[in-house]
Amino acid sequence: MFNHIRKVPYVAGDGKGGISYFAGGFSNQFGLETQIVAAMYGTLSFATIALAMKVPRMVDPRKQQVAVFIWGGVIFGMYSFLLSVFRVKNGGYPFHLPPF
Repeated sequence: MFNHIRKVPYVAGDGKGGISYFAGGFSNQFGLETQIVAAMYGTLSFATIALAMKVPRMVDPRKQQVAVFIWGGVIFGMYSFLLSVFRVKNGGYPFHLPPF
């Protein structure tokens, strides 16, 4: 709704011939940016729920161990991507995981 009311652009050029998907600063936002962040939060939520609810119910210990590593890796990767996006929005943010 924010994008519709403010009539924000979907994406913008970066001035070097490329496309910028994330607008710097907290007062600016692109349309695609909201969809990417929503997908990140959805993936983090699904992975956390799967790790907490589905994995403990697995009968085979080997499959359970593999599922823990997979869902843990998904959470680590998505959280790292979320911090990278947050760093674009706030350049002075001091914390980061492996950058994307």
